[in-house]
Amino acid sequence: MNFIFAGRITESKGIDMLLRAWELMKDTAPELIICGSGPLENWCRRYIIEHKLNVNVLGFLSNTEVKKRIADSEALILPTQWYEGFPMIIVESYSVNTPVICTDLGNAGSIVIEGITGWKFHNAEELIDCIHKAEQTDLGKNIRNYYQKNFSSEANYRMLSSIYDSLK
Repeated sequence: MNFIFAGRITESKGIDMLLRAWELMKDTAPELIICGSGPLENWCRRYIIEHKLNVNVLGFLSNTEVKKRIADSEALILPTQWYEGFPMIIVESYSVNTPVICTDLGNAGSIVIEGITGWKFHNAEELIDCIHKAEQTDLGKNIRNYYQKNFSSEANYRMLSSIYDSLK
């Protein structure tokens, strides 16, 4: 069982809170896979070694490889500390039936539906609670239905057609 973070390794993406949660879980922490690179990558690697965390930093990977790893994970974790526009990584996670654990901040928090498509948190302690929920709950069917209804190509076509129809 593993969890995944995929994104730029920066302070605004919440990498420090994510690693703090793994530090708090100590030996009970599941494996965390970090895909991405950025200015805090070396700090991240040192922190992981220093605190002996169950974390594997893979660096930059292709989008195809990241989606494969998300599909093989218990949940995608998005600990952003910034108001994201529309984080495509959430929709990509939904497209492979993987729930999302994210901060309840801005659009990221509005895309994830608590207990249906994932869970939301505000700090490292709440993130740990969300991880435990993900370990005990299978949201795959909910996510598949939600993705098909709201983000699939068919759903997008229906929305676009509705917009054009409203202009007639």
